[in-house]
Amino acid sequence: MAELERFFKEAWSRALTGVGAAEQEAEKVLGKVTGMSGEELRRQAREMGERLNAQRREIEKAIDEGVRKAAGRLQMPTRDELEALKKRMDDLTARVEGMSGPRPEERPGPREEKKP
Repeated sequence: MAELERFFKEAWSRALTGVGAAEQEAEKVLGKVTGMSGEELRRQAREMGERLNAQRREIEKAIDEGVRKAAGRLQMPTRDELEALKKRMDDLTARVEGMSGPRPEERPGPREEKKP
């Protein structure tokens, strides 16, 4: 569990670094805004939006990678492994039921007569 905590702390640290960089970039752009034309202002806003989206994707990627590494370290089974285990359990259940004789629903009831 200590490794999982470490991975989340690292991912969170990367996220904070990305947010800090975005804030610094926003401050730079806001400092330049005075005296800009409408077209220049739109261009700057578009570029800033693109940079923010790129940084958001980097943050998401870092968090996803941390979670994936942590889950791998915990040796959690994959979906395919769980499905294979379920199939094996179903097969074993069928074999055990087959060994125990007829199922209760296949046995004659108290009112049914046995045919010779």
